[in-house]
Amino acid sequence: MEATVRRTSPGDDPPQGLLVWLFEEDLESSLPSEVDRWVGGDSDRILSRAEFRGRLGDVLEMGPCGNGGPERLAFAGLGKRSEYEIDHVRRAAAAGIGRLVAAGVSRPAVLLRDLPCLPAEAARAAVEGGILSSYRFDEYKQAPRPKCTLERIEIALAEPRDLADIEEAARVGRIVAEQVLAARDLGNRPPNRKTPVHLGEYATEMAARRGIECRVFTGAQVEALRMPCFLGVARGSAEPPTLLVLEHGKKYRGRRPTIALVGKGITFDSGGISIKPAENMELMKFDMCGAAAVLAAIEGAARLALDLHIVAIAPCCENLPGGKALKPADCLETRAGKTVEIVSTDAEGRLILADALSYAATEFEPSLIIDLATLTGACVVALGRRTSGLFGTDEDAKCELAEVGRWTGDRVWPLPIAEDHHEGVKGDTADLKNSGGKWGGASTAAAFLSNFVHGRPWIHLDIAPTAWSEENRPEGPKGATGAGVRLLLEFLRRRSEAP
Repeated sequence: MEATVRRTSPGDDPPQGLLVWLFEEDLESSLPSEVDRWVGGDSDRILSRAEFRGRLGDVLEMGPCGNGGPERLAFAGLGKRSEYEIDHVRRAAAAGIGRLVAAGVSRPAVLLRDLPCLPAEAARAAVEGGILSSYRFDEYKQAPRPKCTLERIEIALAEPRDLADIEEAARVGRIVAEQVLAARDLGNRPPNRKTPVHLGEYATEMAARRGIECRVFTGAQVEALRMPCFLGVARGSAEPPTLLVLEHGKKYRGRRPTIALVGKGITFDSGGISIKPAENMELMKFDMCGAAAVLAAIEGAARLALDLHIVAIAPCCENLPGGKALKPADCLETRAGKTVEIVSTDAEGRLILADALSYAATEFEPSLIIDLATLTGACVVALGRRTSGLFGTDEDAKCELAEVGRWTGDRVWPLPIAEDHHEGVKGDTADLKNSGGKWGGASTAAAFLSNFVHGRPWIHLDIAPTAWSEENRPEGPKGATGAGVRLLLEFLRRRSEAP
């Protein structure tokens, strides 16, 4: 995939297809002059189309344009100017470029108009949106592929601007979007094609390609690390577990901040003995999307050459009801030394994270730990399907992530960990229990995890609401969304640029 920038004007060689974004206010009388020039003075034809009013999500695709204009032209609505957010550009680009590609345009251009943001920010958002809209998962299909696919996005500059900044922004946008697609691919693969061993092979190959240090622990190696909770969950399946540990920027350790990313990697979750209903169980192939996000994020960090020591840790296993599976009322020790009473074997994600968080905290002594997990249905009930839950002990990092979430469109919302949530996970026969009951499930799960970070600054992202979509959207089809990747990469990029 390419993302290029060029200065252009209506008299130049026209692009194959052109995307122009418009606010609702732009359609109240006549089109802005710089837009009207591109459509050959044909603004009346556009303004008369009642189905396009510039609302966010509106798209009008038409063509060809007269007076030597592009073969196809798309207008995408940004909504009201007073309600503008940078993510509106990303969403408008996804919708508009998606329509152009469907109309046979493989190399669309985006007209970079003045917006209430820096031109470079708009360019990056447009590139991200366009690439995200191009995603299709057809690895296992024999059906013919679409006749037209996205090959390149061009940012067309109608006015003199800082070309270098815009080119760099387009490059960053391309890398970020490609990493989201990498996470989507991992999430969408069937569970028999992404076993813990398969994920270890993927991580090893990717790390070798990107200059990332990678270790894959299996079997006795995991036992030697003392991870009884992780191994307890894994023992219900014949598939051996793996612990993936990747490091970027090891040379910066001790000189720059160390940030540990921990991702839940349950490659299929049947619920174990506390088995899930059959309906929609196939969606539990997405229970490793936290691991997919941290693998994609550390690869993106390497591609962006971020000046940080970043560790990605992914405990990967299946949760199945085999003969050796955990049982309700079992008691497990944890790597941190605390004991856990098993109330539900379907609350397994927090068990494998408990040992992985403890490992991250003690082995790397990071300045910040961020874990991502499809952890609770309660978080979906609380926040819907477009916003992840944000918990943690580092208030500065929580504020940063909330702002980054707004900027990237990878939104998060803060939820509490209060005293009653800690009380809810106190055990009867052990120090803790792995389920806090019916109420406040997202917060009690986070309270449970807080026991295993050894006092390190810590953030927990519950991506159960956002990890997959059950509907097609302009920014991608139903299936894995790559949730968390844009959020992590922008957060890490800003931390890398900090003194």
